[in-house]
Amino acid sequence: MRHRFTAMLVAVVAVLSTTVTASSAAASQLPTPKPSPPAVLASTAGTVYYWNDLLLELHAASNDGPTVLARADAIVHAAIFDTMNSARWAKQGLTGSGFNGYFTIAVDTAKGVDDDLAVGLVARDLLKELFAGQSARIDAAYASRHGTDTVTSAEQTLASTVMGAYRSQRLNDGADASPVYTPDGVPGAWRPTDGCTVVA
Repeated sequence: MRHRFTAMLVAVVAVLSTTVTASSAAASQLPTPKPSPPAVLASTAGTVYYWNDLLLELHAASNDGPTVLARADAIVHAAIFDTMNSARWAKQGLTGSGFNGYFTIAVDTAKGVDDDLAVGLVARDLLKELFAGQSARIDAAYASRHGTDTVTSAEQTLASTVMGAYRSQRLNDGADASPVYTPDGVPGAWRPTDGCTVVA
């Protein structure tokens, strides 16, 4: 009986040793954890989110209608994209794969440009043009993000190029027109609700 118990104990120990060895081997074969994404990716996402959050705050405080606000959204986000995209092309020497610009790619952008700061310049100035009555809020948001950051010629040149493209493209886009809609009385056509007015 004693010999049988001893044999069983030896067998159990052997099985446990094999299991531990196999577990250790499996652990050594686990894939290496992926490195954290580069800081530039987090910074880029943070840049977009920051100015989009401000844009939504400006919406809430604005008396403009939905078409005016939609136009402002399109201009600001497209300009942010063109700024970041131009910086990316510059950093890779204007070679390789990448995205086309929406309105422009600033080919004279310096490789060392701070794209976050350049976007801040573009967003601040465009928003002040689009939401003129909220300039103080916009300036405060810029100061909160960039404080006393030094703007070099690299950021200023990129921002100026993008701003120039958007001003020329949007200057005569008809957004300031005030056409008069005359209801035609046709069933299904839009007509005003009695006693109500709406800003387009």
